[in-house]
Order: sequence, then structure tokens, then C-alpha cells
Amino acid sequence: SAARTLVDYGQTAGQLARLNVPALHDSGYTGQGVLICMLDEGFNYYYSHEATRNLDVGNRTRDFVDGDLSVVDTTLQRAGIHEHGEWTLSVIGGNKPGRYVGPAFGARYALARTEDSGSEKPIEMVNWAMGAEWADSLGADVISSSLGYTSFPDSANGAYSITWPMLDGHTA
Repeated sequence: SAARTLVDYGQTAGQLARLNVPALHDSGYTGQGVLICMLDEGFNYYYSHEATRNLDVGNRTRDFVDGDLSVVDTTLQRAGIHEHGEWTLSVIGGNKPGRYVGPAFGARYALARTEDSGSEKPIEMVNWAMGAEWADSLGADVISSSLGYTSFPDSANGAYSITWPMLDGHTA
């Protein structure tokens, strides 16, 4: 049986209440014992932000766009680059009691950059698939991916774009 968990949600209290998350936490269910793999576009500052710096990431990071292990690039100056993953990570696992708490605090995390924010090309679907295979090889319990691919305007006149009829479970 789960032990009762009392949480000071801060500014996330309203949104988590709408999802009935406090009832789960009150019953003792948090992210404890779960490995969540985040597939996104980058995770700048996850290691220093007050709500994510204490997350258990260990050495579970992989960049499938650049082919290395770093999922951060704090040298990029354009707004929005390498940030979306940090945002989705904090929504799920952020933990700064009294200020900001995500529903899966206490989980372990694997971070994979599969999205290239500088373009929209079909190779990103391959990056995503490699990220999903990596997550499986780690034994991830959950994959969180705030990405979807249907339009590839950077390909030859959008020739590789995916239409609704192609979303049949066999084609795309």
C-alpha cells in the first residue's frame, strides 16, 4: 500500500487539481520508481533551474540530431532553441515545493534531443524512432514526446509531408 504524500504545489496547484493529481499524491503515488524518457528538442538549463536541477538524470542524455551525449547548447542565442524540452520536463517532473511541482516528481529521467529546431525534415522522424529505441533499451516506463510530424516545408515543395489518409497505422 502507498504511503500518504503531502505536497505544497505552489503555482501548479490549480492545474494539477483539474487533473486530480493531488488525490494520487495523497494516496502515495508519485514518480518514485518510474523512468521517464523525454523526447524533445533540447533541455537548456535543466541542470541549473530551481525546479529541475535536482532531477535524477544521471548520464541518461543523448542527442540524436548532433550525434553526441549533450542535450543542451547554451551558446545558441535564438529564443526557443533548446528550451522546449526543458519546459516539458519541468511540467512533468519539476519539483520546487511551495513554488512549482510536477505530477511525476521523484521519477528518474532520460533526456533525448530528437528535434532539430532549425528545420523540418523527414530525418526527424528517424531521430524520434532512434530516441524511442534508446528509451526502450534503458527500460523506460514512459516516453513523453511533445512532437508530431506531418508537415515538412523544408523538403522539396513539401513532397515528404504526411496527409491524414497516410495516418492509417501502416503508412505513417
